[in-house]
Amino acid sequence: MRVVIFGAGAVGGHLAARLGAHGPAVGIEVAAFARGAQLEAMKQRGITLWIGEERTAASIHATDRPETLGHQDMVLVTMKSSVLPAVASQRRPLVGPDTTVVFAMNGIPWWYPYGLKDDGMPRPDLLSDRRADRRARTSPGALRAIEGADA
Repeated sequence: MRVVIFGAGAVGGHLAARLGAHGPAVGIEVAAFARGAQLEAMKQRGITLWIGEERTAASIHATDRPETLGHQDMVLVTMKSSVLPAVASQRRPLVGPDTTVVFAMNGIPWWYPYGLKDDGMPRPDLLSDRRADRRARTSPGALRAIEGADA
């Protein structure tokens, strides 16, 4: 199964670290769409997640060019809602006729349960998930789940 994390900040970084560390053993190939310092850190050092004293680290393919990844089985959209409209069209090359798209994001406005159209505006036929856990990106390529958060 091919999975892309579309936005590897706090929420996406958590998913990328866990799926990247444990997914290959069950046939999950993980890649991430990231930008800026986060992208560079992931390319150089991978992604590291700390939950208490437990460390989960993974080296996954990270890119700012999703067209190089091709169609995926699943796209997990984890960017902040305020950023997504500017980059929504970049997920098009990842989505094929059998791709599942899941929204699991911070900063979700009232209309998010209805999803987005290709232009970044609301659409009623996509699956969404409202995340209310507490994660923090401590530095590019590293994040920590706050004690007591949904891990």
